[in-house]
Amino acid sequence: MSHSVTIQTRTVTTGSPSAINTTFCRSWTGILKLAQVAVGIVIMSLEVDAINDQFLRSGDIFLMLMATAFMIGTAIFIISYIFSPVSEAIIGKTNYEIIYNSFALFFIMIASIVVLAQESQREFGRRMVSAILGIVDAILYAGNTAMAVKNKI
Repeated sequence: MSHSVTIQTRTVTTGSPSAINTTFCRSWTGILKLAQVAVGIVIMSLEVDAINDQFLRSGDIFLMLMATAFMIGTAIFIISYIFSPVSEAIIGKTNYEIIYNSFALFFIMIASIVVLAQESQREFGRRMVSAILGIVDAILYAGNTAMAVKNKI
């Protein structure tokens, strides 16, 4: 007894291996990710400076750790998207970016609120600025989460 088998092949070309995806940096997702890294660096530097000057608070350490962790993770996203145009399309269609941005939004917002609560009785200083920037960073991650959900659909 004979059977018919149909084989389909797909050819994908991605350009030269040394191609750099500069269009990602001009997209809204790229702009948000670059802003997240920049704000994360500022939060880190403000928190390190505040910790070096005064006594140590748990909220400051938490905010610094969250800003650092998610800043590094977002920088890795940027690097992979810039040097591999295919990875942006592949990762954007998975749940990973939605989950990552949601966790970043949640943890940075919580850490910022903790620092704001600790600093509410004190004068406006570096710690207050870093907490406010943490809220700004959380808003940027919320925007990226919304864009990731939109791209997934």
